[in-house]
Amino acid sequence: MPIMYGAVAYREDRLQDYEAEIASWELAKVCDDLIACPKGGDCDKTYRLISEINTGTETVHEQMGLVLDAMEREDCAAHSPRIRINPPLVAELVAAGLPGTERAGRLQKQLSQVLQGDASEAPAVIGAEECE
Repeated sequence: MPIMYGAVAYREDRLQDYEAEIASWELAKVCDDLIACPKGGDCDKTYRLISEINTGTETVHEQMGLVLDAMEREDCAAHSPRIRINPPLVAELVAAGLPGTERAGRLQKQLSQVLQGDASEAPAVIGAEECE
């Protein structure tokens, strides 16, 4: 999965614990469907998947499958408050309390814009003397 397509699934009952991290995802796509524990039974844990805005439908479905796989491997009582699937660098920096979030966000936005086209402007953006 390319670095630009990160996602994190947050347990619905713990979303408030990760408000700062979620807010750092400047261009986020919140998936409407909740992901329920595949084990069923008494487990009522559900997750909300948040992906980068440019994530395609097929990639979102792959990410949902990865969340289900992670839930399947865990004991229901021990479901993690979040399941990270290749999250963007900005979210990782915020979660770790490290500096550099603004610079990482600018760089990520520039790369995303370059990759949305045919990437012909990539040398000018990432190869310029004054590039990030």
